[in-house]
Amino acid sequence: MGAAVLSTGQDQGPSLVALRGAAVSSQDKAGLRFAVLGPVRAWHDGHELDLGSPQQRAVLAALLLRGGRLATAEELIDGLWGEEPPLRAIGTIRTYVSRLRQVLGDALQTGSRGYLLRRPPGSLDLEAAEHAVAHAAGLTDQQAASASLRQALDAWHGEPLAGLPGPYAAAQRNRLAELRLSILDTRLDLDLRLGRAGQVAGELAALAAAHPLRERFRELHMTALHQAGRAAEALQVYAEVRELLADELGADPGPALQEVHRQILTGELPVPAQHRVPQPAQLPADLPDFTGRAGLTAELAGLLTGTAGHRKGLPVVALSGPGGSGKTALAVHLAHLVRDDFAGGQLYVDLLGMAAEPLDPAEVLTRFLRALGVPAEAIPDQPADRAALYRSTVAGHRILVVLDNAADLAQVTPLLPGTPECAVLVTARHRLPGLPAHAADLDLLTLDESRDLLRAVIGTARADAEPEATTELVELCGRLPLALRIVAARLATRPAWRLEAMAGRLRDERSRLDVLRVGDLAVEASIRLGYAQLEPEAARAFRLLATPDAADISARAAAAVLGLDPGQAEAIAEELVDASLLASAHPGRYQYHDLVRATARRASEALDGAGERETALHRLLDHQLASVKNLLQAAIPATSPLIGQLAATSQPGDPIGDRGAAREWLATEYDGLLATCRQQPGALAADLLFGLIDTLHWQPGWSQAEQVARQVAAETAKAGLPIAEARARYAAWTLLAGRGRVAEADTELTGLGGLTGLRELCREAGDPVSLARASKSAGTLAWTMNRPAEAADLCAEAQRLFQDIGYLTGEADALANQALALGELGRYPEALAAGRRARDLHREAGGVEGEGHALHVLGRVARQSGDLELAIGYHKESLAIYRAEGYHGRGMGWMLIRLAEAHVDARQSEEALACAEEAAQILGLVGDEAGLGQALGVTGTAYAITGEPDLAASYWRDGHDLLRRAGHPAAAHLAALLDAPAAC
Repeated sequence: MGAAVLSTGQDQGPSLVALRGAAVSSQDKAGLRFAVLGPVRAWHDGHELDLGSPQQRAVLAALLLRGGRLATAEELIDGLWGEEPPLRAIGTIRTYVSRLRQVLGDALQTGSRGYLLRRPPGSLDLEAAEHAVAHAAGLTDQQAASASLRQALDAWHGEPLAGLPGPYAAAQRNRLAELRLSILDTRLDLDLRLGRAGQVAGELAALAAAHPLRERFRELHMTALHQAGRAAEALQVYAEVRELLADELGADPGPALQEVHRQILTGELPVPAQHRVPQPAQLPADLPDFTGRAGLTAELAGLLTGTAGHRKGLPVVALSGPGGSGKTALAVHLAHLVRDDFAGGQLYVDLLGMAAEPLDPAEVLTRFLRALGVPAEAIPDQPADRAALYRSTVAGHRILVVLDNAADLAQVTPLLPGTPECAVLVTARHRLPGLPAHAADLDLLTLDESRDLLRAVIGTARADAEPEATTELVELCGRLPLALRIVAARLATRPAWRLEAMAGRLRDERSRLDVLRVGDLAVEASIRLGYAQLEPEAARAFRLLATPDAADISARAAAAVLGLDPGQAEAIAEELVDASLLASAHPGRYQYHDLVRATARRASEALDGAGERETALHRLLDHQLASVKNLLQAAIPATSPLIGQLAATSQPGDPIGDRGAAREWLATEYDGLLATCRQQPGALAADLLFGLIDTLHWQPGWSQAEQVARQVAAETAKAGLPIAEARARYAAWTLLAGRGRVAEADTELTGLGGLTGLRELCREAGDPVSLARASKSAGTLAWTMNRPAEAADLCAEAQRLFQDIGYLTGEADALANQALALGELGRYPEALAAGRRARDLHREAGGVEGEGHALHVLGRVARQSGDLELAIGYHKESLAIYRAEGYHGRGMGWMLIRLAEAHVDARQSEEALACAEEAAQILGLVGDEAGLGQALGVTGTAYAITGEPDLAASYWRDGHDLLRRAGHPAAAHLAALLDAPAAC
């Protein structure tokens, strides 16, 4: 007997690795699918199984084709090897069966008399084909019968049992090939009865050539040619086949072929009425001012028409995007662009996917069939038969089908033609998983495309007369095509309005959605269509996640806002992405389009109480503060006294593993942290800013953080929260001083008692960490303003305070600042000792950047003492640490200035210029005006020692202006150089 190939198949399921390692259990049998009408294959829940060698597949094919009957080992041996089996044939069969059982589990059973393959009903492609043939035989509707036979033929995917050895496989291969030809015969005969001669004549010519001695195909071919009005060609076919049969067999054509020949000669062969498919033209009108997306349009047009490459199967393009992104406008424009390539016509339907009751695809099929000329009485009642008739009707015709606003895959699938001559264009709010399509997600229009759209509607002259207002309008509309069209339409009907006036109406987010409404068009209504489809939990998430002002939000932060665990929150956020209500540019991060956020906030105001939104923000700030604690622990391990002084948090925060991860986290979350502090400027916000101060030098944009700290200080003072007020005031002052605005920093807190007042506030509030930090900062300011003795005392006080609370990093920082003050006083041995102690404490605490700063201080003191070699060595050690850490913050910028100064003193101008240039780049980026001024000043001095006085003066002048504006004492030094350049 024969050999079998096992094919298990369906479209979902466990991985091949998993199935090879563990048998498929009996309850999983429903997931098995098999294919024999081509290469023998098998799948389990969509994952193809490894069936082994051709011989092993042949064994499985034999079992599979027995239809659930037992196969003995002898029958399998006979089918695989015939009359000459190998010596160990039985053992080999057992091995094949054993290996296959590892793949199929108990679906393959062994008994005392042989082997049995139990497969689920309908799991074999041959069985499906035979069922379709039987179904066709029971139909009275010839069109439906033809469609059912086409389905049966679609089951073949090449030569049956391809590549399998053995006499059984060879016999079955011939049987299955003959079965296909028989089905083809019946289907072609039906097609001729239906008047499709023109469509099948070419197919019959190919079949006759492939099977030259099969007279039935010659008969059908002659009939098709005659019906198509090509009687002479039909008679020529008869002449050729008569000559062939005489040469090959010495025989004449059979009676049936002779009868067709006779009837053609006498005109007796009936010609059925041809079924002419009308050419529907259902496309809506194209927009005369359609603008933008030229590259995408050209690409998609090529895919639909087949000019973009080799056409493989039915071309399907699926456009997805949020409401108002212009999906329908692009689809209609694209369809008009390619309509001449589809001579059979264009079908269009709005599937109402966002409506409460989307269109039933069976209803759409009825509409399409009527448009294609099928009489109402000929349309089948059953949806499956209706879909089959639709595919048969469009077969052989170049028809473009546009399915607009689809709800899901189930709505689209019955409307897909079955032949590659057609093409399909689908639009949907979200991607349709499982649709075999080229998917294109519509982004927002570019800035230029958006301006062009406005110009196209309101006129180029009007838009170009107010270029700034035009750009602002585009951005206020979020570059969303629907919003832009509404604004353009309003302006077009108000020719006297200035564009600036319209921009003014759009600036207020609360009224923006009301402005973006004209006639039946409204941005809010479009967005709410998608919102209305959400389940209650997702709808609540859509509303509440819009509460934070942050540009985007992580999955963990979203979990905090929603009060869910991260897995639940991410699943809901992904659901919102699928609904095109959120965007996700990176895995695990989510953001709103501005107009979608405005819609979500309006919905929240209507349905969620203010208290719920405030609670959501509080949970988010709690999560962010917990994350800052994790950042401090990873970046500066010895900050536990500071962490212990921060407010208790109820959430674990984001996990942050090391310093590199800490930097990445802060870079990603920085804007969001400030946004939340701005929205909830209370005690938690003050602690968050206070905790971040030692790492904010990683980030540019200190002015923004300073403004937020000022706001938090004012709100906490108003609320009577002295510790929070002190911490926020300290953060605001530190950020101001960090920008090099030392004169402002020196007078900033005068009205509140200056830094002395801040220190008293910290004492009264019982906040030792803030008191120690304020004392250190007071010392730093005194040193900057050339009051070194005061600075030395304040830093010594800070060092003792930090030591008392066990804050090692703070103590090291205070010692480093004390070393700077002592160096200014000329007390070099004490200064060097303090600097080395600071370096050692930072090493002990694991503060790598702190160690780099301490080495920078040691280099400065060594230079003051006149030891340039030691100074340059310390600075280079510091630079090596910063580079190894990937740190390019303010501290590195200042260190490079001091290294440049040491190189100048050593008359190493080239090295000095390189260091000064890098310092200027860093300090300019972080917005440190005093630092940038000093970097420019030392650059000028380096040029002065190379004999380029004009260039030197230019740099001194620019540096002096910056330092003077910042109120920095070093401005006087550059002024002196400008007056007497030889002094350098």
